[in-house]
Amino acid sequence: MRIAMHQHADLVAASTVTGEVGIFEYGLETNAPRALLQHHELSTRALEFSRDGSTLFMGSKDRCISAYSLDAAVLSGRMCNAHEAAVSSLRVVDNNVLVSGDDDGTVKIWDLRQARTVHELKEHRDFISDIQIAPDEKTLLCSGGDGYLSIWNRKSGNLVAMSDEMDDEFL
Repeated sequence: MRIAMHQHADLVAASTVTGEVGIFEYGLETNAPRALLQHHELSTRALEFSRDGSTLFMGSKDRCISAYSLDAAVLSGRMCNAHEAAVSSLRVVDNNVLVSGDDDGTVKIWDLRQARTVHELKEHRDFISDIQIAPDEKTLLCSGGDGYLSIWNRKSGNLVAMSDEMDDEFL
């Protein structure tokens, strides 16, 4: 379903439709499994390593977002019912901020220190397919299954701009 590459180590995470997530060490000489996580009940649809590489965040069809500590090799956090629909995308902004999108088109900006939503953005009418953060770490770009792109100020939660609907001719 999804893969994520670690930024600083030779690690890759891969998820399955049954909810499992495998973390693997890879190299030219050898490849080895490091962990097999089985704590999501339904498909794990989003994977994202933290910026410092210490945590793997996972979003699932079961509407939960979880965090796995690579150093301690334990589940370090879990927010059940994080969304009203399946979690479809994740983006780490910094050590304290995570952004998630769901199948209903809702985007949530999370303060990880308090495990609470800071802003909830509802401009899309279909699943959030991707979330990107600009180098200024203040601007979010979200794409949705509804064919729109949205630009948000993550600090204020305000919509900056919304594209016209993308169609097949554009692509």
